[in-house]
Amino acid sequence: SFISSMTEQIPFKNNSFDCIFCYSVIYSTNYEKTLKEFFRILKPNGKLYLVTNDLGWYLKLLFSNHNSTIDYSSRKKAYNVLKYHLLSFFRKQNQKIDIFLPPNKLRNSLKKIGFKDTILDSEGKINSNSKSSSFYSDFMGFRCVYEVISNK
Repeated sequence: SFISSMTEQIPFKNNSFDCIFCYSVIYSTNYEKTLKEFFRILKPNGKLYLVTNDLGWYLKLLFSNHNSTIDYSSRKKAYNVLKYHLLSFFRKQNQKIDIFLPPNKLRNSLKKIGFKDTILDSEGKINSNSKSSSFYSDFMGFRCVYEVISNK
């Protein structure tokens, strides 16, 4: 069967899943509520794998207009994300648009919620040999996309 829900209110009992795979979604949610829900529904010693965008991705979109179409401007999306992030330093804002999560902020949130043994690296680098390159190279010296594995 198929179940659709918001990540902030997942309709499953506590300790239901061995693993959660979250690819390129966390930045479109209230990430702290989502992480708490993930922690709640993971079984003890369960694993969380997630991938999210970092600053380099939005800089790349801003400068290259990557994947834009007639009805979608990646440059405009990047502008809005970066504007939101910069303004959040000066005033509390309700998250209404996608954000980028600096790795240290995400790592701290995971730890605060109770996750442990967190590994964080550029996408494609965790559990690969050191000679492999990331799927998305850095842009202007900033990481574009990173992955996280963390345990309950």
